[in-house]
Amino acid sequence: MPPAPREPRPAIDARVAVTRSGAYTVRAAGGVSVPTNAPRLEVDAAVLDERPGEHRHAGMRPDLGMRCVGVRLAVEEGRVVSHEGTLLHFRTLRRELPQVKRHPFGWGARVSSSYDEARLPFLASAEAGPEIAFGDPRLLTHLRLALHGGAGVMDREGPALSARAEAAARVHLGGLSTRHADLRAETRPVVTRDGIRWLSTVEASVELGGERWAVRPLVRLDARGSRHALVEVTAPW
Repeated sequence: MPPAPREPRPAIDARVAVTRSGAYTVRAAGGVSVPTNAPRLEVDAAVLDERPGEHRHAGMRPDLGMRCVGVRLAVEEGRVVSHEGTLLHFRTLRRELPQVKRHPFGWGARVSSSYDEARLPFLASAEAGPEIAFGDPRLLTHLRLALHGGAGVMDREGPALSARAEAAARVHLGGLSTRHADLRAETRPVVTRDGIRWLSTVEASVELGGERWAVRPLVRLDARGSRHALVEVTAPW
């Protein structure tokens, strides 16, 4: 019996697509960290960084996301307080194989490292799991849910198990696909021989993007009560 026909994949909409790809992207953000009121600088650079819901003439489909060889770090009062390195982070919000058409899930996988001065010693990990999206078929406005699990190694504590639950909502503001409002919540338990660490973050932002540049005011809150108010600028290398 022949396999059932596959769903049409979301096509790039030329009316909202930007010309540039997500290759060689740099993001720099400045603002303040509360309650310390310390100035905060964040820098994010990647060889490739494209996110689900973005329409690009020279990029991936809008149901796919890919980040390759990236680093993100935060500096307060002259010292690095957190950093994250990404070897590879891939996401698909559609079923890719005809053999698994019985369910509506896509999937994601990442190989990365994390460090946070206040919350997490250095951790290198690999995670994977299902993802699903609801909303506009073009994914300009959508709700994305993800549940990943994996394992890694933590500095001074040895083997670790980690999980990550994420909910992210995006509302298109009209015009190019790089103009949108986002709300994202993530919780991440990390289990080692010394116990469980919970890392939870909520972030709200509005991105106003053009063909080459984007400006994104954002507010971020973590479970320890730290709040960051930043303005981020994105540009190609």
